[in-house]
Amino acid sequence: MENTKNTKTLEDLYQKKTPLEHILHRPDTYIGSIEKETQTLFVLTEQPIEPTSVDWNVEDIIINSDICEISNNSGINN
Repeated sequence: MENTKNTKTLEDLYQKKTPLEHILHRPDTYIGSIEKETQTLFVLTEQPIEPTSVDWNVEDIIINSDICEISNNSGINN
């Protein structure tokens, strides 16, 4: 007789997910920690903010995308 308590089926171990479900299930894998860190930053209103690494990652992606776009299109107007 098999021990059914410790036996898991493939369906129990693996689940088919859409790309969005996969990202939402494990966000740290893609965008970094979602834990808040309170820091004092130099901002106009001098109030504490709680950025996450997601905030920094999004800013980095935007800046790098702009840099790539500028460098890829720099020869068009010349």
